[in-house]
Amino acid sequence: MKMLLVLGLAVLALSYEVNGGVNRRALSNTQMMQQLSTATSKFSFDLYNKFTPTNKNLIISPFSVFTALAMTSLGSKGQTTDEIYKALNIESLGDDVHHAFQYYTSLLQGLTNVTLNNANGMFVRPGTQLLSDFSNKMKTYYDAKAQEFDFSNPKGPEAPINDWVSKQTAGMIKDFLAPGSIDGSTVMWLINAIYFQGTWKSVFDERLTRKQKFHIDSTTSVDVDMMSVHEQMFNYKRLGNLKTTVMELPYVGDRYSMFILLPDAIEGLAALESGLDAQALDSAIQNLDQRRFFTLAMPKVKIESELQLKKSLNLLGVQDLFDPLSSDLSGITGDLGLFVDEAIQKAVIEINERGTKAAAVTGFGIKALAIIQTQHVTINHPYMFVLRDTVTGVNLFHGRYTDPRE
Repeated sequence: MKMLLVLGLAVLALSYEVNGGVNRRALSNTQMMQQLSTATSKFSFDLYNKFTPTNKNLIISPFSVFTALAMTSLGSKGQTTDEIYKALNIESLGDDVHHAFQYYTSLLQGLTNVTLNNANGMFVRPGTQLLSDFSNKMKTYYDAKAQEFDFSNPKGPEAPINDWVSKQTAGMIKDFLAPGSIDGSTVMWLINAIYFQGTWKSVFDERLTRKQKFHIDSTTSVDVDMMSVHEQMFNYKRLGNLKTTVMELPYVGDRYSMFILLPDAIEGLAALESGLDAQALDSAIQNLDQRRFFTLAMPKVKIESELQLKKSLNLLGVQDLFDPLSSDLSGITGDLGLFVDEAIQKAVIEINERGTKAAAVTGFGIKALAIIQTQHVTINHPYMFVLRDTVTGVNLFHGRYTDPRE
């Protein structure tokens, strides 16, 4: 199963900056967020599609990967930066992406009804001299301050980082870094952690949950705990060309929603995945103009994924970053020879009668080269889902559910 995350919008007037007596046109917060939302939505599908050849459940947070790459780009130069910006679809936004992230973070302050925590960590080898420009921008834009590895920790230098990850994800993700993830050549781990918890606006009645069939394919089915809610109003839309129904399941407060994309055919998910792109999804969600009463049944779900990101990012054009001989991360310490040796994500989502909990952590390990009518819908075969901030258009998670046996 796969998941995605995007960002938010606000309305502010076009601004201008004066630099050296010359008026320089600057992007407004609204414009930056619009570009960031569009970029993250496209990146969500680009990354999701790199994991679709397998028919396994998947949960992924493209937003978390996006954030980790954006942070890394603060220290990159030349072609390394160009490749990152192209993969993230922010070539027109450029360095303003960092201002956009800073502004997006401000939009999360004071959220009610749901819990959303987005945190960034920068963990470095003792004695590492970071360039002041890099460390200042990491603090300003991503609220990340350098913390040194603790090689004296009896559980290993990974333990304090894992404790930080567990705290940021409310205990959903533990032991993020395996023993040995930090050695003498490790200069830094840049980490993004995101945690979401929301309650359904229309809560499922636990007394109605019972075993029903989930059809993995046309010949295989398994019994699952199927939740039910009766005669509740939901927004939906038919995508006739894709033979798919899109349904919106809002959380309390109406800002965040999960969008279920259920193909008509039991084995229709592959066709949906090949025929749907970011623009089509955004258009469908923005035009959920149909509303009716549904009796809805869907399975309780828990999905966990551990993803190695290097190959997928390579396929998206991010190559120099991982090449010890080509990477230019000299904006971090001033030294050439730094490169990303590991790029990993762990993600988990739990969907039950009350609501949804989801968390994802992405880490880049940087090393030195030398170092009214009720319609019945039963979601009982493979489907795609998106958990989205409906105010800003940011997809927080993007996933697929194909096999309850996993």
